Amino acid sequence: MEYQSQASYEGMADIWAAMAFNDMGGSAGCKFVSYTPVDWDNDGRDDNQVFDCGGRDICEHSESDTGDCQRHGVSGTDYQGSECTAAAGDAVEVDWLRFWWQTVRDDGLRPDDILSIWNHADPHHWFAGDACLPDTGTSDTGIVPDELEQAAVDSGFVTGAQWDTATSTHGTGR
Repeated sequence: MEYQSQASYEGMADIWAAMAFNDMGGSAGCKFVSYTPVDWDNDGRDDNQVFDCGGRDICEHSESDTGDCQRHGVSGTDYQGSECTAAAGDAVEVDWLRFWWQTVRDDGLRPDDILSIWNHADPHHWFAGDACLPDTGTSDTGIVPDELEQAAVDSGFVTGAQWDTATSTHGTGR
């Protein structure tokens, strides 16, 4: 868990990797490999680093050749909200990855749309420790999720309702 500014940066890097290595329009879904060991359920054992960035079940340990795995109850959507203390201004990168993947899958955003939203939200003025941002972006609040939403809506890529659905599903609007 980290500040929204940093989690959204990491989520942006993750979505680019996910889009590069997955078929965005295909039915196969989206698999992502964490670059660090993960303990999804905090049981003291490393879990499978491969997970579904579309929000489906997470395998507790490596999948067998048949694709079966031992599933556990870790949230496939709002991971922070179900596994961590969900505080305003905090986020986790996996929620941002899944948020962006939902906008690709459900709202038809393309890589250049996501980059346009990102640039319009002015992340170049965000700092690592900022729970709130200097008022240099597009919204009046200076809060990362608000800056990104305002940029997306102003650019015409999604409606406010579409954005709100994705943020409420993945907990990225805190």
